[in-house]
Amino acid sequence: MKLDIHIIKDSEVTIREQLFEQIVFLIATGRLKPGEVLPSVRGLARNLLPYRLVSPTCLKQLSTAMEA
Repeated sequence: MKLDIHIIKDSEVTIREQLFEQIVFLIATGRLKPGEVLPSVRGLARNLLPYRLVSPTCLKQLSTAMEA
């Protein structure tokens, strides 16, 4: 699965927060359906080079947010 995510390197918002907010937006707008599997950490990292170290933290934050 390829997510339509765009990272702005020079933004004041952290890369992790940009990633988190964009995935939440995809869910809220229905482009990411309930029960749809998110890409693996490796898959996400592959699409976000050189930001690959951010993706595990973001996925953990998403998991925590979805449980709340």
